[in-house]
Amino acid sequence: MVQQPSSCIGIVARRGHVVGARRRVAMTLVETAVAAAMLAVFMITATRMMATLSAQRQASERHGIALQTANNLLEELSSHSWRALTPEAAADWAEKASQELERLPGAKLTAEVVDETEPVVVKRLSVSLAWKTPAGRPGAPIRLTAWVFPRAQAEPSAQVEPVPDETPAEPASTPPTETGEP
Repeated sequence: MVQQPSSCIGIVARRGHVVGARRRVAMTLVETAVAAAMLAVFMITATRMMATLSAQRQASERHGIALQTANNLLEELSSHSWRALTPEAAADWAEKASQELERLPGAKLTAEVVDETEPVVVKRLSVSLAWKTPAGRPGAPIRLTAWVFPRAQAEPSAQVEPVPDETPAEPASTPPTETGEP
């Protein structure tokens, strides 16, 4: 008789254990569903962040291309002679350069030359470049300006006196000239 009560207790304990195990499995399914939902939210957020970073990288790349193009045009214009720097020549060069802007949709490149006489004789070169983003909105425009001074020694018609410190020295490789005197 002693064994019978212990066997009953063992069955109850087993049943209680089986019932407890089922509750634990159900709780694990809820935890798994919550974890899956959290993972889905994280994946959506990460995907959106990657798309935003990609768009910003492309915008930065376009801005770099625009800056380099405007800088190249400004250097090209400033390398021309004083007389060749005219508003018409700048507009023509900007027209040719704007045809090469394939990576900037809707790019508009302008260049202008302005003669200034006060306080010194100088030509102001301005280059601006505007484009549109892939969404159709205007991008941040690039504007660069440089001043070109006349070269007094190269162009005698320019009435500018050189600064004494800027007098070019004779090259060392030039042999001395003979005057023909004994």
